[in-house]
Parts: sequence; structure tokens; C-alpha cells
Amino acid sequence: MAYYLVLCAIVVVILSPLLRRLYIERFWVHTRGTVKHLDGLISTNPGAAGSWVWVPIIEYHAAGQTFSGRVSYWQRFNAKSKYSVGDEIRILYDPRDPSRFILGSWIEHIFLTVFLGLVITSLIHTRG
Repeated sequence: MAYYLVLCAIVVVILSPLLRRLYIERFWVHTRGTVKHLDGLISTNPGAAGSWVWVPIIEYHAAGQTFSGRVSYWQRFNAKSKYSVGDEIRILYDPRDPSRFILGSWIEHIFLTVFLGLVITSLIHTRG
């Protein structure tokens, strides 16, 4: 019985990024945002400290107000931004707190789920 509970907990942890994304898809509001400008920042990532990354500033309308914020996405360091000023981007925002938003892409959630699965599988395999 304990083995079964541990196995269920591991599966939930592995699937948590996708489960979170399904929750967001169901309960957050879909809209479009516009890239207002790009900020160039120096990465503080330990593996790529000092590398240049682009962070788009997205503006969108929700609940009768205009919001804007930075959005991070997976990118190669020192790469050209995949967004340009004026681009329209699909986003989702939290109706309880419209200032919170994410990109409408599933890529990072799928990547995180696969990564967690590989890490946990390798940890279990090395112990067993």
C-alpha cells in the first residue's frame, strides 16, 4: 500500500506542470497582448551569467484596465528575440488578479513535465 501511495505521489509531481496548465486553460481568461518594447537584460543564471537575453514587455486590457508586464520565455542566450515591437501574442490572465498573466504556449509546461519525469526516473533507477 505504501509503495502505491509513493508511486501516485511521484506521478502527481511529474504531471504537476501539465495539471497546472490545464487549470489555467480552464479558469483563466484568453486574450491578446501587444509587445510594447523589448528590455535587454544580463542573465544571472549560474550557467550563463553575463549573457544577454531579451524580455518583451506585453501590454493587454483586462477588467476595464490596461496592464503591462515582463514575460520570460525559453531562449538561447545572446539570441535575437523571437518577438518584435508591435507583435500580438496570445496570453492568459488570472480573472481574480488581472495583473498576473502567462504566454499562451504549452512548450515550457511540456518541457518541464518531461524534465521532471527524467530526473525522478533517474533518481529512482540509481537507488534501485
